[in-house]
Amino acid sequence: MWEAVKECFHNPNIDLYREETLENMCTLWTAWRSVLNVNFVKPCNSLGEAIENVPKGVVAEDWEWLVTKKFMTAEFQKISEQNSKNRLASDMEMPHRTGSMPHREIIYENV
Repeated sequence: MWEAVKECFHNPNIDLYREETLENMCTLWTAWRSVLNVNFVKPCNSLGEAIENVPKGVVAEDWEWLVTKKFMTAEFQKISEQNSKNRLASDMEMPHRTGSMPHREIIYENV
């Protein structure tokens, strides 16, 4: 991936930005994959339907691999379900509406 980036951008000091660039690429890839899962896999009722629901701009073979080898695996489903439960629990327990001040600091000030 880094070689592809170097081909697109011409900067004599480009190697100084390698780590940050690769980290950003990883973050963007993870976010895009999440959007694909939410918009093209979760609404489907079956594996076959999800495989046929190929997003625009994605190669069908790559999509089939991503759905079968990533999104529909037992491990991914288990983690996804647990994360959904965690989000619901944290949203109901105590929403964070205190700005940038941590809860413990507010509690300390009110004691």
